[in-house]
Amino acid sequence: MWRLEKYPSAGFQTRLVWKNIIGFAFLHLAAVYGLFLMLTASRIWTLVWGTTYDTPKNCLYIWVRDHRQHHKYSDTNADPHNAQRGFFFSHIGWLMMRKHPDVIEKGKYVDLTDLEADPIVMFQKTSLVPLINNIHLHRNISSTSPMTHIGLSRSTLLVNTCTMSLSRYYTPLYIVFALLLPVVIPCLLWGESVWGSVWTCFFARSVLMLNITWLVNSAAHFYGTRPYNRYMAIPSSPALITMPLLGSIQAVENPAVSFLCLGEGWHNYHHMFPWDYRAAELGRGYDTSTRLIDFMARKGWVYDLRCTPATTVDRWAGRHGDGSQRPGGGKGSETCADMVKMDSIKMASKKIT
Repeated sequence: MWRLEKYPSAGFQTRLVWKNIIGFAFLHLAAVYGLFLMLTASRIWTLVWGTTYDTPKNCLYIWVRDHRQHHKYSDTNADPHNAQRGFFFSHIGWLMMRKHPDVIEKGKYVDLTDLEADPIVMFQKTSLVPLINNIHLHRNISSTSPMTHIGLSRSTLLVNTCTMSLSRYYTPLYIVFALLLPVVIPCLLWGESVWGSVWTCFFARSVLMLNITWLVNSAAHFYGTRPYNRYMAIPSSPALITMPLLGSIQAVENPAVSFLCLGEGWHNYHHMFPWDYRAAELGRGYDTSTRLIDFMARKGWVYDLRCTPATTVDRWAGRHGDGSQRPGGGKGSETCADMVKMDSIKMASKKIT
């Protein structure tokens, strides 16, 4: 029988980050006022604009790092937004408190070398708004440095520096594309007031889009079906403290989230077959993201896309699914057959036993 005292992280006490809590509270209150103006005083085009223009989520490097860790340790203590800690935590609470020790520890082993070799990603990240001590440590660390004896590597310090300060490129890009453009365009093109545009097209839009995005971490892990993997981790299981239960996936298929997030709510499939570029088995219906990628593939703008053969999906769903209706009625074979015709898409299978 498992004994909780074997795992020190079991006694972890959450530390709240009050500046984040106050900041999110202000943003949501400002968004409420912005929505009021949007519905009562703003022009119709401002309403359309404010509900369609997306908002940045974070530095790309940090976002990808967190997402990879989320998949590698999904719904365990090493998952940044572990759904086992409740809906609120997985939705926004994880941004209001210190990370669980397991998140920090396991995050050291997430491979990010491909991102570090990508000039576009590093354009956002490389030049940090520096804390001089961090940069000094990073530049002078070596194999003989005392830092290596306490478990800190060169890459660890780099990641810590990135999380402690924003890229100097990310900040001006955010100001231009997330603040100035969405606020100025309504004023210039259809005469919206600056006051109304700031509250509706910045505060209301940003908070609305962020909460819609966060539904993928929360609602898409709680409310829906599991046609591809019905096994759900047991919250009280001590095994969750250090590793996920074998084959357990809490993520679900949620049509509402898929509609709001342009296809990102078919989450049981996404977690079951994470290498598949499509967020869903069929890549159709509420899956605008896949349609866009398919269009770019036909133009030759993207390549080496991977999708899961229908036979593999059918076999796995038959063995391990909950028997619920698969989106599209289980016609995945036709879809994969259609996709083979796209010369720019290379089918890649992964044996599942």
